[in-house]
Amino acid sequence: MTRAVTGVVILVFGLAASSAAQGTGDIVGRVADSSGGVLPGVTVTATSLSTNISRTTVTSETGDYAFTLLPIGIYEVKTDLAGFKTQTARVTLSTGDRARVDVKLELGAVSESVTVAASAPLLQTDTSRVSSRLTAETVQNAPIAGRNIINIVQLTPGASEGAANATISGNRPDDRRQTSAVSINGNPENDNLQLVDGLDNTERVMGGMGVKPSIDAIQEVVVQTNLYSAENGRTLGGVINIITKSGSNQFRGSGFYFGRNQHFDAKDFFAVSKPLNHLNQFGGSLGGPLKSDRTFFFVDYGRVHLRSAQQPQDTISRERHSGHPLRSDGGEADVALPDAESTRLGEQFCV
Repeated sequence: MTRAVTGVVILVFGLAASSAAQGTGDIVGRVADSSGGVLPGVTVTATSLSTNISRTTVTSETGDYAFTLLPIGIYEVKTDLAGFKTQTARVTLSTGDRARVDVKLELGAVSESVTVAASAPLLQTDTSRVSSRLTAETVQNAPIAGRNIINIVQLTPGASEGAANATISGNRPDDRRQTSAVSINGNPENDNLQLVDGLDNTERVMGGMGVKPSIDAIQEVVVQTNLYSAENGRTLGGVINIITKSGSNQFRGSGFYFGRNQHFDAKDFFAVSKPLNHLNQFGGSLGGPLKSDRTFFFVDYGRVHLRSAQQPQDTISRERHSGHPLRSDGGEADVALPDAESTRLGEQFCV
């Protein structure tokens, strides 16, 4: 009973911590009338369309308002003032954005409303950072080798895969993990600041990525290559921030399976048989509400099971008349070479 209660408490605090650590952005703007005069005291409400959670503020004497640290997503910004028509606008907020939504109210009854449908400007004038963003659609639909998010981060502007012999390239015989090497603007691969939901995820030993979230758990990836703010200092390279998904008012899930078997592979022309090659990679995710409009959850699970063998190769320099190969000392060598089999297991679980 005690273990069950402890598990529930850990789960609840884990959900709360995950929720608090999600990527955030800001919405700022100025409210004016049709002639351009600023309007103080206007009630501005920003509502998330996925969770229906809203925040309200009032414009200042200069007509300005600001919502800070909003979880990323699509928001509906509504402005109300007596004697003016209510105006509504939608804006998509990504990690680190400082989206500007300026509003011009028209005279009219409060019961009248105006809906503004416009896309967010490509240039954000309220921030100076240079960055690229990989959306959830890109992450989910792009063919990513090995389901390693780093392989697509390497393709963003200003980034490359770096040197093949880098310590975190995945090519070292003593380190069989997937690559986490990204060279940004020509800097060393281990000079980047790795973040997950804004929290430090940099491996202290080699400078790579400590935790790689599953593809199904990634909402977006923001790669800052230059002019990032002081909060993201302590690096000569770039800032790679992976934002994980969170639950919403709708239940949503996913599942995947990738398999490989030597029976479906072509045999090497000089090989006697096909070497062992078994790959099973599977997992899934699930998110939804625990209580509508208030509490949400998201979990994902992934596992990799790989069994492979090296192709046996014999090198024969000279033979006796009997046809048996000779060792260097003149004795007969053993022709039968066992396959070198290796097994790799990998498992991911995220709440």
